[in-house]
Amino acid sequence: MSRDRHTCPRRMQEMGPWDREENLDRWSKRSGLVKSKEPACTFCGSMQPDRFMHLIEHGYELGTTVKDYKAYLHNPTGGTVGKFYYQHLDEEQKLRFIHLLNSREVNIGVPGYFPVLPFFCRPNPAG
Repeated sequence: MSRDRHTCPRRMQEMGPWDREENLDRWSKRSGLVKSKEPACTFCGSMQPDRFMHLIEHGYELGTTVKDYKAYLHNPTGGTVGKFYYQHLDEEQKLRFIHLLNSREVNIGVPGYFPVLPFFCRPNPAG
């Protein structure tokens, strides 16, 4: 089995006329509404979770949406790097993301906060 094969969580969670089988998806460079040089999931178009975490840890801007499952990543010059579906994060990555968010290490785009938090986050009572 190819190392880049995976099972897109969106394939398994959402209703649709597609197969719900393991290892049907790959990470592949592709074009779409968001042009990107980043490898993306062949099912949903999300960028790779390791790459997503690496880029936000290095100051790339996380674009906000009103969707709790999706974000766009922008490079320092303002160009869109790719979209990311939070379902691709494993538990360790979710905890790391929450830590980065709570310690204000995530560069969040306009308006500077999440209008809707990612589905796995809860408001921080400490503010």
